[in-house]
Amino acid sequence: LDVEGAEYDALVGAGDYLASQRIKHIFFECHHTNYSRNKSFLETCGYQLYDISQKGLKLKVDSEISETQDLVALPYK
Repeated sequence: LDVEGAEYDALVGAGDYLASQRIKHIFFECHHTNYSRNKSFLETCGYQLYDISQKGLKLKVDSEISETQDLVALPYK
């Protein structure tokens, strides 16, 4: 998902699918200006955010980010 800063709107548009967890994973570019809003919305839909590294996925625990990052959202297990 790369919609030039409109990730939140795209996620809200897919809200029914996210709430029922019919979407199994989301790879998206997250801008630092809307990170907390995206994270909060995804968490209410039952998803966790992960950083992508050479070693695999690492749970994203930051409350804010300082730059645009590529993230993955997966349903809670």
